[in-house]
Amino acid sequence: MWAFAELGLDADADVRTVKRAYAARLKTTRPDTDPEGFQRLHAAYQAALAAVQADAPAHAQATPPEVEPSPPPAPPTPSAGASTDAPAEVTDDTVEPALEAFDADAFLAGCIEQLVHGEPDDVRRWLEAQPALWSLQLKGQLGYWLLNQLHERSPPVAEENLDALLGFFDLDHVLSGVDPDALAQLRSRLGFRRDLQPGRERSLGNRIFQARPVHDRHEPALRMMRQLRRPLRWAQVLAFSVPSRRALEMRHLVLALDDGDLDSLGDLIDLRQARFWLAAGDAGRQSKARRLVALARCLVAAACMGTVFGLVHWLTGDLPGRATLAPAAGFGAATFGYALFGLYAAWEAWVAVAGYFNWQSAPDEGPTARPMLRLFWVPLLAALTGLFSLLPAPHDALAMSAGSLAALTGLVRCFRRAGLRLNFGGWRLILVIPFLKGLAGLAALVVATSSKALGLGLAATGLLLWSIDAWRQRASWWPMLRLRLPWRASAEPGR
Repeated sequence: MWAFAELGLDADADVRTVKRAYAARLKTTRPDTDPEGFQRLHAAYQAALAAVQADAPAHAQATPPEVEPSPPPAPPTPSAGASTDAPAEVTDDTVEPALEAFDADAFLAGCIEQLVHGEPDDVRRWLEAQPALWSLQLKGQLGYWLLNQLHERSPPVAEENLDALLGFFDLDHVLSGVDPDALAQLRSRLGFRRDLQPGRERSLGNRIFQARPVHDRHEPALRMMRQLRRPLRWAQVLAFSVPSRRALEMRHLVLALDDGDLDSLGDLIDLRQARFWLAAGDAGRQSKARRLVALARCLVAAACMGTVFGLVHWLTGDLPGRATLAPAAGFGAATFGYALFGLYAAWEAWVAVAGYFNWQSAPDEGPTARPMLRLFWVPLLAALTGLFSLLPAPHDALAMSAGSLAALTGLVRCFRRAGLRLNFGGWRLILVIPFLKGLAGLAALVVATSSKALGLGLAATGLLLWSIDAWRQRASWWPMLRLRLPWRASAEPGR
């Protein structure tokens, strides 16, 4: 019979053999590439099934008959602008033998292998060769399933390969039901993961250091990624952190890697080292990592100072030769110790002062520590100045200190919260001269007047600056204060 010959079977073939032969022929005769051949193949398949069932009525009665769909019409020849990524009329029943052997894990592994190591044409050819995707219903389900798997696994996929995948499953348009923002984030994440691979530091530098010149992007990315891939060794990490702004740059790099989701990067970088740089580069919070970096820098600076001072002492010694070597070494060691202690103490003091002024000048809308105390801190300092001025003469220094702190705090708070910054670059340095004269006059005024009067004057100045800032920012702090007023809180429920 012609139907069996078309399928390459003997006339005594059973139903299962006919279906397997039909599924095998579908791999080479597809409706999107050979519509006429597919129509002839499908007609032979239906005729062979009818002949097998007619020749075996007893077996058909013993076994429940399999329900077959009506023969689908031959698909039209694809036009020039039509997509031919997938067959249009192949149903699940026509590829039942292929679907019975479908392995989701193997399919996903093969797809990711093509996406990671192949080209866009390789991805399309591999997808077109999968019998499971000839089912229109299963193809639609697998498309969304693949997107979810890519989101969870985040393999390093080039954007061109992802576009080929989306085009094959018809998910690259607004009517596909996929969130465009989520799709853009997935494309960016997979591309970022690809640029994290060794050898692609140039592309990674172009992604992260966009504010830098093009010629100054590759080397920093190569140097910092090489560091992140190493296991954490304290001596090597602290030596790497000595250059200025190195910790800030490393923190910026780690935050840019997969939006700071470190748990998903365990196969690409050392997680302990990445967390160290996140803490070391955080200027808004004091931490062990930040203190270690500061101590390493102080050690290097103190060692340089001790070496220079010891060498100078040796070169200018009274006794020539080796007799002055021991005193010079001792002097250098003493210089190193004093310098180390002084530099680190100065750094800790600077961090404390910077944190204090950052606390005072922070916006009212954001979360801050002790917001009510921060709001009324300058008036509290002014009140303390007045209280200290009432004490006997030995306490004049307290009034002077509290008044100076109130004036300085009010000045910094008012200027920063108003968006003003002092810039004395270049020729503007000449403006510092009148400022220095003013400081000299203020020192003379301190000598000529009593410390109590000067402290009260400084406190009044700080209170004035605080009042100006409070009036300018009243829209942000007044609602917060109104909610905390006891009489206001008790009046709200009865309204």
